[in-house]
Amino acid sequence: MKWQNHRLVSASLAFALTGHILPAACAWAGSVFPDGVEYGTEACTGTQVKHRGLSHYFAIYAVCLIFFYELASGNVIPNVPPAAFFPTMQGEWEGIVPLVPSMLFWLTFGCLCHIAEDFPCGGIPFPTPFHRFPCRWFTIGSETEYLTAYLLTVFFPLLRAVLPVPFYLGL
Repeated sequence: MKWQNHRLVSASLAFALTGHILPAACAWAGSVFPDGVEYGTEACTGTQVKHRGLSHYFAIYAVCLIFFYELASGNVIPNVPPAAFFPTMQGEWEGIVPLVPSMLFWLTFGCLCHIAEDFPCGGIPFPTPFHRFPCRWFTIGSETEYLTAYLLTVFFPLLRAVLPVPFYLGL
């Protein structure tokens, strides 16, 4: 899937689940991270990296998502607020520090969205990082991809209108 489609679909899903812009913005940013890791590795090392390899393995992001959820909930170390994991900041940044675990949660959510969005256009590593689970519902850059991305981008916010309560309260 093209990067702009990853961003649109991931951000609209995060917004549909929460009703807030910050999770949507974080998911938007995180939705291109798996590809960015590959391109960054190639640029730094000069060696070609297999596309949709280890950087697209869902279990890595799932573990991170659970950790950031627990960190944002204050459950990592009992009786220690999430802000205690970050240096004390004064002034205008003081209110931002408690948001960091939540922002990391939604960045990781965007990464998982990226992997789910890559599945229908070529497959993803599953169940191990070295075995690709194949799928080819459409090709990257095709009209079907753009139509699918557009429909999901419109559908998710409409779904928000019928959800009784935000899916995820607190982050």
